[in-house]
Amino acid sequence: MSAEHLHEVDPLPPLQLLSSVQQQQQHGSPNLSSPSDDPAAAATATSGDGSSQSNRLPESPDGPDIVKVSQRSRVSSVAGKIAHDVRDGRLPRIMVAGNPSISVATKAIVQARRYLRPEGQDIAFAPLFRSAAHSRALLELAVVLMPLERGTAANNLAQLDNAGGHEVRIASASRHARVGSATARQLRARGINVLCSVGQEALANSVMATAHAACYLADVGRQMVVQPSHVVLQRGSQELHSFKLVVMFA
Repeated sequence: MSAEHLHEVDPLPPLQLLSSVQQQQQHGSPNLSSPSDDPAAAATATSGDGSSQSNRLPESPDGPDIVKVSQRSRVSSVAGKIAHDVRDGRLPRIMVAGNPSISVATKAIVQARRYLRPEGQDIAFAPLFRSAAHSRALLELAVVLMPLERGTAANNLAQLDNAGGHEVRIASASRHARVGSATARQLRARGINVLCSVGQEALANSVMATAHAACYLADVGRQMVVQPSHVVLQRGSQELHSFKLVVMFA
């Protein structure tokens, strides 16, 4: 009998591997945090005919509702800024570049939800690529207000069960574009999907996958949003910090 169990947050059903992701794990995948993820570097985009075109990366906009997150940003500081903006009636847009900043931003949104939920508010984020090269970890995570009851684990798991779906474990070697395609199919069929990950690279893959899914769902006419939450997995004497992304329509 497995010694693994959950504590501190709502329990999860057994995680299942997405078959296409499992196959890709055997071959590995490019690291999202490559030198080309530096927002100061130039990007190379490939046109439809296979030719390469050099172009500059989009600059991050400035404004009171813009939150720029780097790998050196403190999760608590970013979370406080997000919660403060939401309380003031502003919905911030979070700019990230690279796996570490994606991890910091996602954890900050989880923490901001903890600040806001006792006050009767809840949030999610809508992911958007900031570069035409969708393989690059340059994203905007736009904060979206959500009904409080939509963010409860019991509600999300009940909705997932009713839709006949299951949670999908994402690894550091998972191909985010392929996971995004599968996630989009799940949302078209069931209206919800849940991605679970352990570790910075896997979490970044999950968030990147949701950005791909949003692109695939552009024709649906409904906004796709992501609600992140934190789960502690106890494996023997070791604690594993897992993140669950509930992907659904607003």
